Amino acid sequence: MPIRSAARAGTACGRQFAVALVALVATSGSIYAQVDTSAVAVPRVEDFTYDGRVSEWRARRVDHVLEATEGRPQALIWIGQVDDGLVVAAEIRGAATPSESDVLSVLLAGSEDPQFPAIGWGHQFGFEVLADSTACSESASDFEGDPCVAWFAEQRAHRDRIRPLFQRRWQLQLDNASRDSGALRVPPEIRATPAFAGLPGADRMAALSPRGQPGVLVRPILGTGNGLGLEMLIPWSAFPPVRAPDLEAVRIAVEWAPVDATTDDVADLGGAVLRPLTLPLRHTTPCAAGLAGVLIQRAGSAPRRASADAVLYMIPEPSAHLRNLIIMDNHASGYQYAPDPETLSPQAFEASFQVRDVGAGRRLCAPILALEDEAGRLSPEDWTHTGDDEQPTGFVDLETVEVRELPDGNLLVLSGPRAWASYYGSGQCGACPRVGVEVFHVNTTTGEIHPALRYLNLAEPGVRDVEIEVSADWTEVRTYTSAVTDFEADPIVARWSSERYCLIENETPTYEKCGEAADVPEPPPFLRPGYRSPP
Repeated sequence: MPIRSAARAGTACGRQFAVALVALVATSGSIYAQVDTSAVAVPRVEDFTYDGRVSEWRARRVDHVLEATEGRPQALIWIGQVDDGLVVAAEIRGAATPSESDVLSVLLAGSEDPQFPAIGWGHQFGFEVLADSTACSESASDFEGDPCVAWFAEQRAHRDRIRPLFQRRWQLQLDNASRDSGALRVPPEIRATPAFAGLPGADRMAALSPRGQPGVLVRPILGTGNGLGLEMLIPWSAFPPVRAPDLEAVRIAVEWAPVDATTDDVADLGGAVLRPLTLPLRHTTPCAAGLAGVLIQRAGSAPRRASADAVLYMIPEPSAHLRNLIIMDNHASGYQYAPDPETLSPQAFEASFQVRDVGAGRRLCAPILALEDEAGRLSPEDWTHTGDDEQPTGFVDLETVEVRELPDGNLLVLSGPRAWASYYGSGQCGACPRVGVEVFHVNTTTGEIHPALRYLNLAEPGVRDVEIEVSADWTEVRTYTSAVTDFEADPIVARWSSERYCLIENETPTYEKCGEAADVPEPPPFLRPGYRSPP
């Protein structure tokens, strides 16, 4: 298929990607003035050329007509999907020289109303929720009375403040086009961007920060002497958050708008008629990873599982695999039996999925290790049902693990040695660094994954240190643990002991303890500098 611009035509490539599109079209300043109830069939546009010319669109059915009114010209609107995003094309008639008042407004919105978990907070034992402010007098937690009522009211206000972050609106002033390139200067997005800029606690909602910017090209329509062609390419990155994993309710409104229409309240789209469209393309998670109990990841610490009430969103991506999630969930931390005044409900957390090619059409997936090939997931669904939330079995970072192919074609995956913190920091030695190393055997035929070695320990700087050393050929893992014998000395005196784990190369390789020693020399500081002085 010929490719004639950076905005390439899409091909199915075996992907599944669902889009439900709701179009709202008005012929005056209000999007409620006229609603077209017919379905908008958004095609995948093949052999697309992003140049501002509309000749390639004229053979297609017109999706909307903005009739000439109030001094504005008539405009024919087409909508199409390409790999890079959504294209809004327009033939603007009778506007060879656009005026200052020729402003085209384009709105994208996600689902009818953003969904959030019930107002609440969490701690190491679970989550607390408040159905309404009256629950403050009935709460079994330590949070009640006036502080509870005030906090609940603030969370209601917080939710109102973040609703605009689930919309995008651009105002295209047509007389801003470059005479040479035809590129139209696109002003900053006017709905989510100012809402985010004025948001208290924006650092905890950063996952909802508007990103991406559309491009617009405008060209005179030759032969008519009185018209303009326009193509607006909205990249997936510029979309508002939509419910994961499908684009189930994306709505678009295209209308003429006043130049100063920067404060239009378009949050309430309840009067709009939904016009869904399902295409045979759908985001899928790598290795068919489920979204139930998805892991909220935080740099330098163990992950935590999202609450049962968490709501998952995504920014659409060109990849078949869903790589990033936005998790609207309540804040949770150790010993948080009552929220402080700054606690937000909800917060916007992020989770990511990873894929790493290991050859022969196979890929490793993370954050919970799994294997897939071109036909789909190979690893059993339930192989990780061991371990705990402090360090779920199989939780890996594919950017840092090492992978080796064995003579039989199977794989060993080395995660660590590394140090990390507890997510909640609760319990005995809750603030102590966790130190560990894991090795997994991956059967590339069946996808079965076997933890060949799982070593976890606690370090307590000033009391007990832990070091781990892996031999260059991975056949031996040596762990070191110190015990202080004289706290009064300066520096303190500690004795080191070690254990050895050797690789047993059988049908399913595993490591077994093969030696131990007391009073060994102090090992080189592999991990200590990191966990003693965390970033």
